Amino acid sequence: MGLYRDAILDFTTAIENGSFTANIDILASLLRNERYSKIKSYCASLLSIGNQNGILQDPSIFAYINAMNLFR
Repeated sequence: MGLYRDAILDFTTAIENGSFTANIDILASLLRNERYSKIKSYCASLLSIGNQNGILQDPSIFAYINAMNLFR
């Protein structure tokens, strides 16, 4: 629908409330909204917590987050 800014707000709220999948979904919205510095900081924080909440146990999720972290 193109409402990426609204999606970012929704996903941020969901993450604050403990949603696992919102961490991944927000990255796509940030990318579509060209918020590259926010992507970088988000990925760095996810990579720093590691498997604390199991988010990086799936190798494809880890690869996705790691690739997104390479944005400049």
